[in-house]
Amino acid sequence: MTSSVRLFAALALCFWQLSALAGARVIDIVGDADRVGAKGRTTLALFDAIEPGESVVLKAESTATLVFDATGHQFLLRGPGRWELGADTVKTSQGAPAHALPTVVLALRPLGAGRGRIAVGASAMRASGAVDLSPWPDATRLLAPPGSLGWADAGTGSSYRVVVATAQGQAVLETTQQQPVLQIPAAQSLQPGMSYAWSVDVQSGPRSGSRVYAAFTVADEATRRQWAALEPSPDAAVAQWVLFAGALEAAGYTADARAAWQRVREQRPSLRLTSPR
Repeated sequence: MTSSVRLFAALALCFWQLSALAGARVIDIVGDADRVGAKGRTTLALFDAIEPGESVVLKAESTATLVFDATGHQFLLRGPGRWELGADTVKTSQGAPAHALPTVVLALRPLGAGRGRIAVGASAMRASGAVDLSPWPDATRLLAPPGSLGWADAGTGSSYRVVVATAQGQAVLETTQQQPVLQIPAAQSLQPGMSYAWSVDVQSGPRSGSRVYAAFTVADEATRRQWAALEPSPDAAVAQWVLFAGALEAAGYTADARAAWQRVREQRPSLRLTSPR
């Protein structure tokens, strides 16, 4: 086992408590694919769970990549053909044999991400409206200190008072500006391993008097290096980027997961990803 795989396994155990579910999950799909089981025949989609005894049917030039929940073993299916799933095996009924792919990490999967729960929408750092965003101190996680903070535009003629403070209440940045994006100066850059709260007061304009709050925690350097070592190479299969994006999302790194999901969308425009509810 390579050091990268060992690290991936250790990191997965650190961040997730996953139940070993029987069967497999779809982590990439191209073309037309169906599942056949006790409930009949239905169209197969990304993240669908396939139970032992069910079959996958692919038309010509269609492909699907599956990962088994209990072991992390992955298989690539190429149509036309039909394959039946066991607890950790794929039996070929028609067509080419299933192609076993390298196991990147045990248990690194989308964590039960159903359709409608994939974070491909707006960054978690973005505030909206005059409401308290989420509880302090760990509203969201970031792998690296942000270079900017953004919020919803309060309308023409608005000015904003922005304060960024540490978890201990020490202000590290205070400014008044007219743009709804705060660029953080290099001299006042935020630090790894720290938690911050920030607030925006609308001082003029149509929503004068409104206020929004948010908070975030920046990963320490060791955690950031671990995730950097786990990131798939640019030419890695889409399925590996799906796993990586799902792992980031499951660990709470929503904004970082968004960037990984964007890479998935660019490489596989036909893949049906659902925006968050």
